[in-house]
Amino acid sequence: LVQELEANYSALINDQVPSLPALPVQYIDYSHWQKEYLTGAILAEKLAYWKEQLTGVTPLSIPTDRIRPVTQDMSGSSYTFNIDSTTT
Repeated sequence: LVQELEANYSALINDQVPSLPALPVQYIDYSHWQKEYLTGAILAEKLAYWKEQLTGVTPLSIPTDRIRPVTQDMSGSSYTFNIDSTTT
């Protein structure tokens, strides 16, 4: 991760396009492996473990800045600002 961050940062500050090698494994590969692995007895064992760990746990009640709607939607707004060169 650090090497990729450094490569991308270096390319961007030199007005170049970042160039990284293709990843040998993608997230979809991992999720496919997990789906194949987590079946039958293994899935039942994992679920039983977490059900036991979470027994009696109550959900967090985190205060929010406003009342949340009953049905979540993705509407929102944005705030654009500039940071002066001295600060950056």
